[in-house]
Amino acid sequence: MNFGDRVGERTPPGLARGRLLLGPELSFELPVGVVGGDELAFSSPHGEAAAVALMEMLRSNAPAVVIGTLWPQYWQGFTTQPDADDADPYHEVRTLLARAVRIDVPPTFLPADVDLARLRSDPRLRDAIATAGSSNRITQALAAGPDLIATYRDADPYARALMLAAADARAAGRAAPLSATMLEHAAAGYLDEQQRACTAPWFAAAIAYVTRMVKGVIAPLTPVRSQPDLGEPEGYVLADYLLQHLRPEQDMYPLPPQLWAVLLADPGPLEDQLRLAREAEERHLYHDAVTLCASPANQGSPGAAMAIGVLLSRLDRHDESDPWVRRAADLGHEGAIQSLAQRYVWDATSGQQVHEDPADAERHLRQLVENPDDLDALVRLVDLLTDSGRSDEARSLLTGRAEQGDPHALVVLANVLYEQDQQGDLEPLLHQQTAKGSPIAAILLAGLMDDLGRAEESRTLRSTIVHRIPADALEHWVELLIEADQWRGVDELLRHAAEDGHAWAMQRLAGLLIDDGIEFDDDPELFEEGESWLRRAADAGDKHANLLLPNMLDRLGKTEDAADVLQQRAATDDQEVLLDVADQLMHLGHHDEANEVLRRLTAAGKPQAPVRLGHLLRQAGQPEQAEALLRQTAAEDLHALVALARMLAETKRTAEAEQLLRGVAQPTTEVLSTLADVLEKDGRAKEAERALRDACLAGADLIELQFSLKGTEAEQLRRYGLEPDGRTAAPWRAPEPTPEVGTTVNEYPPFAEWFGLPYPRYPEREP
Repeated sequence: MNFGDRVGERTPPGLARGRLLLGPELSFELPVGVVGGDELAFSSPHGEAAAVALMEMLRSNAPAVVIGTLWPQYWQGFTTQPDADDADPYHEVRTLLARAVRIDVPPTFLPADVDLARLRSDPRLRDAIATAGSSNRITQALAAGPDLIATYRDADPYARALMLAAADARAAGRAAPLSATMLEHAAAGYLDEQQRACTAPWFAAAIAYVTRMVKGVIAPLTPVRSQPDLGEPEGYVLADYLLQHLRPEQDMYPLPPQLWAVLLADPGPLEDQLRLAREAEERHLYHDAVTLCASPANQGSPGAAMAIGVLLSRLDRHDESDPWVRRAADLGHEGAIQSLAQRYVWDATSGQQVHEDPADAERHLRQLVENPDDLDALVRLVDLLTDSGRSDEARSLLTGRAEQGDPHALVVLANVLYEQDQQGDLEPLLHQQTAKGSPIAAILLAGLMDDLGRAEESRTLRSTIVHRIPADALEHWVELLIEADQWRGVDELLRHAAEDGHAWAMQRLAGLLIDDGIEFDDDPELFEEGESWLRRAADAGDKHANLLLPNMLDRLGKTEDAADVLQQRAATDDQEVLLDVADQLMHLGHHDEANEVLRRLTAAGKPQAPVRLGHLLRQAGQPEQAEALLRQTAAEDLHALVALARMLAETKRTAEAEQLLRGVAQPTTEVLSTLADVLEKDGRAKEAERALRDACLAGADLIELQFSLKGTEAEQLRRYGLEPDGRTAAPWRAPEPTPEVGTTVNEYPPFAEWFGLPYPRYPEREP
């Protein structure tokens, strides 16, 4: 099913209506996740909205089952928690997948399944079994996968160039079909000097080759035409299986300038333009990123407008950034409104940060608090009103919203009244809201009763809360209180819930006790109690507790206990868990146990496992064995190849290291950065700089290249980025938003979040 097929009027982006059959008598009409091509469409700009809609559906009372497929690398990308300062474009997707039951589908069928399949009468299945041979990769054979790869490998340089150009365009974000003209012009970037010196017609033969059907199933490039009449193809689409083969890990490579020029000239529809803009920014092609965003922004895309503002602000070009941030705010971009509400300057008189323009900040904060879930904006608005001598207005605002059942307002009001030592005024409102069924009011009331010395009433109320509120809802309200820095009653409530058997409460209580232990000069009693609750949470099946427990035990000096826990975790086939176990065992100094786990992973073909195992062997004084292992796995594991090259360079075998790295057909950031290091060690600074520029074009950080440059070019590079051929970009000025603006485009998530800049603007330093 593709996007748009039988989409109901109220169906969110990324979902379609479907029918779920559970036997002959049970049939439900419900939305189901759409499998788009080869993965759930969470990487599209509508992916977060789809995840939110699915979560809402799963929380409803309607019976529902959502089934979808994801390539392992996408699962890893969606579920990996970003660092605190990094963007988090897949928060909702990660929340959804945390609830999913993951079933790893092996690439091969079991022999018993193959024997059973042979009994089927379908001749296509028998042919696929024969084609797969001893590999048992029947699904791939059915999809003509191996034949597609063979078609690529057997192609002449010109046909191969068309397939590589199509693959790189898709990987860079161009999902729309590529026209014949685009393919023809882009192909030059994949041909060497001799191959480009071709006067005879080559394109007709190359396009005929890549559009020829393989086994009557699929072609490497499929011609398509959207017009309703017959005619010439409007474009060509690369086969998904071939894309996965040519770009298996979604790694970034330097794109040929010829391809980038083609994509800039015809970037495709809005979503493609935004994906290409993101790609340009990651490759430090800042001028191209702004150019790609400008048209969608002027057509009404709030995310594109904010993307320009964010990028220019990060480059310290605030005068060019502000008009775009304000345009995004006018279009309703929440992040832009937050940015304008959080601009501060240093006030020498008060010795504090103050709002740059209090009236402007208040206007934008009032916009933000129209969203009842925006706790941060509500706190900032209350602080602004209080700091400007309007505390009564702030209290009135909070009281009115709290009386209407706003839990965030109730929590902030509680904080305000406690600060003013007027918590007595809070009790009637808390009783009123508790009687109306507000969980947050009941939790706050229990805490207030503790403060007032009414411990028995508090215990009774807490018991009622724990037993009547579902565990996931209780967890939500506790996290809200912690976020709002309202701790009264939280510790005791967590303890009550933990004693009642709630694993999440055990884990959260353990974390608080450990934090308190650190704060109070490594208090051993708090650590011991934290450890006890963490062990109970782990025994109850809490995954987070299982991850934290070894670190906690190590901190307490119980390294043997930590190693025992890790050994228990090693009884799994989950390769990511095993890799983490091996790392922690290495940290604990249990090298033999880590060695055993890493050898299992290496035998299973897990990338990076040979690198870690090689590191262990070198630490154990066995460099020859480490080198032999890396040589054995380098052909299949690029990380192992890079580690081998580094080892060779360290032992003064730079020529062999260089040859190894230059032999990589599609060099990644890691390969290019390592090549630059090898060339630098060999005294070839100019060549090292070229390799560094290529690495930056593949997404490496600019900092190393900046350090290698002299004079003003380093600053020019930082502010203006690179050209597609790797040269430092000449100074350029961003365009102003056009006076006319199109209708606001509804997009989710806001595209600018991909750029990862914190929205608030604070003074750089105190005078």
